[in-house]
Amino acid sequence: MAGYSKNATIHNVRRALGQKIEGWHGSAPVSQIYAHRSAGTYPEHYQAHCSSIDTVSDVLGEEEEMYHIEYFQGYEQFWEVSLPRELPAGQKEAILGRPELVAMQEHIEQLLADKASSVDVDFERQEYRKALISIQLSELHCYQAQWVQERRDWRIVSRGKVNLEYLESNPCSRALALIMPELGCIAEMLSSAEPLSFDEKLLFAKHLLTQCHCDYDVTFLPNEAPTDDG
Repeated sequence: MAGYSKNATIHNVRRALGQKIEGWHGSAPVSQIYAHRSAGTYPEHYQAHCSSIDTVSDVLGEEEEMYHIEYFQGYEQFWEVSLPRELPAGQKEAILGRPELVAMQEHIEQLLADKASSVDVDFERQEYRKALISIQLSELHCYQAQWVQERRDWRIVSRGKVNLEYLESNPCSRALALIMPELGCIAEMLSSAEPLSFDEKLLFAKHLLTQCHCDYDVTFLPNEAPTDDG
């Protein structure tokens, strides 16, 4: 072929690409380029190496873009904004009413009534705490899994147009925003994708300064804080 020092076959292209990759990352990832024929070829690191190279940047001699690789190999893909870290109060209360826990609690009360030894009572109390914590953790994992699934289902239904739940969507933060309106305003501005106007920036700075100067040992309702001269 005119103008080519070598025949531009797929084999030559793959060999040239393999040399580039080997120069940047060593010999292990080259198996992806040459074909992974044997299960004994780099079995330990094959998957990690083959999925963690930016071949385009290597060939062009540019700085590698690894953010997408870090995303798929890391835990960021499993991170969910506002994932609940504890069960709702109603579910916590319902757990205490489970038959097995009620039976254990009644057994402890019976031991106390019979004036059993403190060793026996402490043992039963410890077993009760273990059972309670185990059930709470199990229920929390189920609750979180259901929460994540419902959220992902909603993303599919809304075709990815659903807004992420930011600070103002958190129930605790909504309650705090009723007591401290500045916090609600700050959360709303932080979660907005629209650029802030000059006046909004000034208002944001004012609210932020108010929050920094507040003493949270005592929190007053809006317009009920005592004045300096009172």
